[in-house]
Amino acid sequence: MQTSAFHYQEREYQRQLIMEGKSEGESSPVDDVEMARQLLQHHKIRTTIGGLLPGVPGLAHIRRVLDIGCGCGIWALDLASTYPDMEVVGIDKDPQVIAYATRQAAEGQLRNARFLVQDMNTLDENIIEPESFDLVNLAFISECLLDIVYPDLLRHLFTFCHPGGLLRWTEAAIPVTNSFAFEDLAMDIGGALREHEHSFYAIDQQMHEGDTKDMEAFDGLLHFAYQRFMGITHCLAPWLRTTGYQNVRLQTHTLDVSYGTSLHYSFVRQVGVLYQRLSTFLHSSYPLEDFEYDYLYSELIEDLQDRDFCGLCHLVSALGERPQA
Repeated sequence: MQTSAFHYQEREYQRQLIMEGKSEGESSPVDDVEMARQLLQHHKIRTTIGGLLPGVPGLAHIRRVLDIGCGCGIWALDLASTYPDMEVVGIDKDPQVIAYATRQAAEGQLRNARFLVQDMNTLDENIIEPESFDLVNLAFISECLLDIVYPDLLRHLFTFCHPGGLLRWTEAAIPVTNSFAFEDLAMDIGGALREHEHSFYAIDQQMHEGDTKDMEAFDGLLHFAYQRFMGITHCLAPWLRTTGYQNVRLQTHTLDVSYGTSLHYSFVRQVGVLYQRLSTFLHSSYPLEDFEYDYLYSELIEDLQDRDFCGLCHLVSALGERPQA
């Protein structure tokens, strides 16, 4: 059952479309409804965690920022508007979202923001100059999990920070909730990632080495840990250290996405988008008929809108410094 609070958020969501002069049925290279959801989510998360760059030292000395996987440019545009002395460069491999971000920068007269079509895995050093950025920012790129080899990516990005520059990487753990439907989805995602060898638990290696005794001992734990988590947030700091960053530090934020909170609606929308994006991927591990997926989806969304729904989402940011030459 959709509650009055959910309907209120839906009206706020649709009002964003009206403000941009578009109707929901109007065609666009960028999904306007998804764009409105991202805007709503961005501003509420920014308010909750205390800004665009909470915990980043020496903001007065940061002049050039590279935003990796910028999408429609929401964070980069906000940063450029908030800090007009910064030059912000956003890159994404999707030409449509880059065109959208470029148009938004022009309409907002943000001359300090520009956007380029680039794949994060193969940045062209003839276009993006190495050692030229004070800060390289990555956020929520785990949605591209299957397209990224993380150690290789970090080594590649290392060259774009100037000596003494910073790399900041933010990811979210799969939320913890009291929804059986959501927990089932989380288990399915974790299981599918494990099956495709995209789980980052160290015990995965033991499995491939055939350590049967340990596997049996941890059987109960594995059913939960393997199936529910991809284990990326606790890997961020070690990966940065291994790549060569120093003074690595962590900052964590806990977001309350329970019913009645300001982030609840955005969370429900986010889960809906994630479910649709992952349906093909999940189908490879859990073959079901289309009507079964539709039923599970409707059950999931209804469960998340219940007045008794409770959930927490944990964000982790790892910040590392490239050593001075």
